[in-house]
Amino acid sequence: MCKEKKDIAVLSDSICRCVEDSLCLISTVDPEEAKTIITRREITFDLFILGVRLGKRSGYIMEKMIRQYHIYKQTPILFVTEESYNLIGFPPLATFQAYKRCNYLSLPLDKIDIQAKVSLYLDAIADRQRQNEESRRCLDLKGSGGIEKVPLKSILYLEIQNKTCSIYTLQGKYIVKRTSLIRVLEEICSDDVIRCHRFFAVNIKNIDFVERHDSRIWYLHLKGTNQTCPASRVYLKDILPFA
Repeated sequence: MCKEKKDIAVLSDSICRCVEDSLCLISTVDPEEAKTIITRREITFDLFILGVRLGKRSGYIMEKMIRQYHIYKQTPILFVTEESYNLIGFPPLATFQAYKRCNYLSLPLDKIDIQAKVSLYLDAIADRQRQNEESRRCLDLKGSGGIEKVPLKSILYLEIQNKTCSIYTLQGKYIVKRTSLIRVLEEICSDDVIRCHRFFAVNIKNIDFVERHDSRIWYLHLKGTNQTCPASRVYLKDILPFA
């Protein structure tokens, strides 16, 4: 959101040139329209660009309004200003830590400067988008009532016995017959659900803590439940970094 449409055009063109994946840009010169778009929360934004001067409204006032929402507490904001970096307290050699929540673009806008500033946040934005996509993924299980979708994030652990896989989730237990643990893991296809035992696999995101049982077996205590999943020494090295 900027005061001048020509600045929005420069920003849009520069951002499109430095982003390889598809993206959605929403722009306006009207602070009230911007406020309405944000408060509706129909779209979650990964980056805001605000003019410091927005007619009767200040970009800093808009920032306060944006930060009221929990999902935007750490979302980066680029301010467009007529002042130089040194005058606003962000010299060119400032550490990345200082740029995590806000940064500045000076007028007149420079395309290389825009791309450099936006690039600071691209990796974090991509990681967050991948996490959001992963959290929405489901495992499709065929049942008597048709296909049932089991959110991957709700899976606690898997157990295979006699070619029957029991899938334990926060909602309950699901059974998949005539299969193998390898086949179910391939179908889940998630880095979060990994093998922890010859007969078991666990969702590492749902591990609360690890308890040693003996020299060969450890028990993985799972979040939000009193259930545990065994882990053997062979696989423990893959588990411990996440426990």
